[in-house]
Amino acid sequence: MAQTLIVSSHAEPVQYPGVHGGSGPPLLWSCFARRGMVWSEIEGFEAARLQPGATIAEHTHSRTDEIYLISEGHGHMTLDGGEPFAVAPGDLVMLPRGHSHGLVNSGDEELVIVVVEFLPGEMADLLPPRAPAMEAV
Repeated sequence: MAQTLIVSSHAEPVQYPGVHGGSGPPLLWSCFARRGMVWSEIEGFEAARLQPGATIAEHTHSRTDEIYLISEGHGHMTLDGGEPFAVAPGDLVMLPRGHSHGLVNSGDEELVIVVVEFLPGEMADLLPPRAPAMEAV
């Protein structure tokens, strides 16, 4: 019988106040996997929980693309300084490197996002090949 291995959980997240210059209650952040733990160009596989009124200020990533999957709650995102647009559970937002983005929890409940940060091909090609630092049992 296969054994289940829990690498990480977001049951006890790190409190991260003022993420990227944001405001409101601290972001609750968990990292599920980092580069060096998986056979891919994933930089990070994370979860973030924003309390009502919390924001992630608009910011730009210079080396990674991101994917946001809204799993709970409601919010508004901005891309490249544009008009805010609503996001809700099931929405997936692609955030290319070099484009700014921000997020606010505009709902009455916690806003939970799953974040995947990954290196674009041209950046990954500059790095030496790698394998996971830890083998599965």
